[in-house]
Amino acid sequence: LHLKALEIPTHPRHGISLDALQLALETQPVKALLVVPTLSNPLGACMPQGERRRLAQLAAQHGLAVIEDAIYSDLAEQDEHRRSVKSYDATGHVMLCDSFSKTLAPGLRLGWVEAGRWTEPLRRIKDMQAGGQSPVLELALADLIGQAGHAAAMRQLRAAIAARTDEVRRVIAASFPPGTRVSDPPGGLLFWLELPRGVDTVQLHQAFLAERILVPPGTIFGTGGRFRNCLRIGVGGDWTADHVRALCRVGRWPAPWRRCHARRFRYTRSSCCTKFV
Repeated sequence: LHLKALEIPTHPRHGISLDALQLALETQPVKALLVVPTLSNPLGACMPQGERRRLAQLAAQHGLAVIEDAIYSDLAEQDEHRRSVKSYDATGHVMLCDSFSKTLAPGLRLGWVEAGRWTEPLRRIKDMQAGGQSPVLELALADLIGQAGHAAAMRQLRAAIAARTDEVRRVIAASFPPGTRVSDPPGGLLFWLELPRGVDTVQLHQAFLAERILVPPGTIFGTGGRFRNCLRIGVGGDWTADHVRALCRVGRWPAPWRRCHARRFRYTRSSCCTKFV
C-alpha cells in the first residue's frame, strides 16, 4: 500500500499519548490512526474517557480518520471502559469496528463497522471484496445482541475470563524467573511480560516453534527491534491443561531458569504492572 506506520508512545495503563499524537499531526502528514482504546493489544491499556473525547476532537480538528478497534470492549471489567471514542464523534471522523470473535464464537469470523463519513465508500469496497457472508446469520446475531439476556451472558463471560487470568498469573508467578514483570489489565485475554535483561524472546519464540508452542516476541509489537526481552501471552479460545503445561515450559526456559519454579514468590502491584521478586 506504500504506507508508513508511525509509532505513537503508549502508557501501559492509559493507552496512546495524545500529546505525542498531536505533535505527530502537527509535524507529519498523518492521514489515519488505528487505535484500540479498550484493552489494547498487547498491553491491555484502557484509555480514560476524557482522552477518548479529546481524541474525537483531534480527529475533527485535523481531518484525521480514526479506525477504532473495539474487539475487546465487551471483555472490560468496568462499564466506563466500554464506552467508545465513536460516542464522542460529532463529525463522522471515527470508524468503529467490532467483532463477535472474542465473545460469541471465534469461528463465525463476523464483525461490523460504523464508518461515519466513509460509510458509502466502505460499503462499495465490501460489496466488491467481501462476499460470502450469510445475511441470515447477520440478522440472527443482530437480534441476539439486542436481547436482554445478552448483557447477562457478557457478565458471565467476564467472570469466567477473570478466573482464567487469575490462574495464568499464578502459573507465571510459579514458573517465570525473578524480576519478571507482567501487566495487570482490567479485563481481557492478554498479558505483556517483561523478562529480565539479557533474555532474548526472539530466540525463545524460535525454540518453541518446534514444540508447536507459539510465543509472540515483543519485537513484533513495535518498530526498530525494541522489546526484545518482552513477550505477549494470549489466553483466549479453549484453555486446557496442555496450555498450562506449555506456559510452565516457556517460563522455565532456558536451563538457568529451571530452579526458579522451586522458589517461593511474592508479588507487588505497581501503578502499571505486577512485579515478581
